[in-house]
Amino acid sequence: MKIKIKNVLRDMLYPNFGCKLWNNLENRFHVINISTLVKLCQAKILLQILVRKTSRFRWFIFLFISIGNLCYGQEVSIAKPLSVGDTLSRLDATVIFQAGNMPKNCKTLSLDNYKDDLIILDFMNSFCAGCIAAIPKLDSLKNKFEKLKIFMVSPENKEKSLYFFRHNEIARKTKIPMIYGDTILKKLFPHMFISHLVWIKNAKVLAITRPKEVNQENINKVIAGEKINFPIKNDFIKSAKNE
Repeated sequence: MKIKIKNVLRDMLYPNFGCKLWNNLENRFHVINISTLVKLCQAKILLQILVRKTSRFRWFIFLFISIGNLCYGQEVSIAKPLSVGDTLSRLDATVIFQAGNMPKNCKTLSLDNYKDDLIILDFMNSFCAGCIAAIPKLDSLKNKFEKLKIFMVSPENKEKSLYFFRHNEIARKTKIPMIYGDTILKKLFPHMFISHLVWIKNAKVLAITRPKEVNQENINKVIAGEKINFPIKNDFIKSAKNE
């Protein structure tokens, strides 16, 4: 069914030479899913509406864009999960995430804005007692290093996340932002158990660790550009090493 939908959207975009261009796009971006096609079609239609200003066409545009955003607005093509040593693609690095507990009433963030800093993604949720207990330690480390940016990442929606920050005694005091409603980062960094911490600098995955590796000494080493060899947290194999 998905293949049929893709073909219809592809032909809508490129009726004359769709197959050839389609293959070029697949080779260039690795994965072209229905979401990507919907957005491309939306862009093409919006351009066409500037030429055809009929009321019937406008109603069709409104319906098509509304359905597209409803069904596919949160979806992003992920070519493959990332591991230590891999680099985030430009697409992955520039995704705009919905975020809470941000300064100056900001509601979104992009990892690309912090590419020169050491980024630590802390995968957690509001029911993980160990994750919550570690927040004061992360807060303390964040305050010690100007070049350290820590973001909590939760699959929970906006309402649950805001409730967490308002009613949890520890969460009320933290200044660490949270990416909520995540469906993208967990695909890039799959795991079974939390807390799951991913270290990124200059768009490169430097380490994937447990909480005990997140300390002042190790952060100093990474920011200073020293070689690190932390144990890799991989929930799908027995053991590994960050190289």
